[in-house]
Amino acid sequence: MNKIPQFKVWNKATKKFLEEREGQEILINSKNQVFVNDEIFGYGLREIKDVVICRFTGLVDVTNKPIYENDIIGNLSGWHQKVVYGIGEWALQNKIGFIIKPCGKVMVLKEISNIEHIIGNIFENPDLLEE
Repeated sequence: MNKIPQFKVWNKATKKFLEEREGQEILINSKNQVFVNDEIFGYGLREIKDVVICRFTGLVDVTNKPIYENDIIGNLSGWHQKVVYGIGEWALQNKIGFIIKPCGKVMVLKEISNIEHIIGNIFENPDLLEE
């Protein structure tokens, strides 16, 4: 079984997620600075600026795909929500705020991750949250 990366890194300049390649490592230090180690190719350690770090939630969707911060969870009926960390755990948020269930509690990701799909993320699919 492949190990799930604990972070994904969105590069604002290239508008793409950084991906590790053979002989390359993506490093994140305690100050949330992101570096790429290309020593195998002779480039050494270089910092990548203007990035967004998306943490792995520890959960997977109904298709067993890892769920990360800033992913968009949804279903076929048009229900789309952003994954955020708040209230001490992973929760869902729309453009107004946290999703509140009828009982008055915040809807947390672990309650629905096994029945919903990742349909995108806020970087590549911002239009999914505009409805």
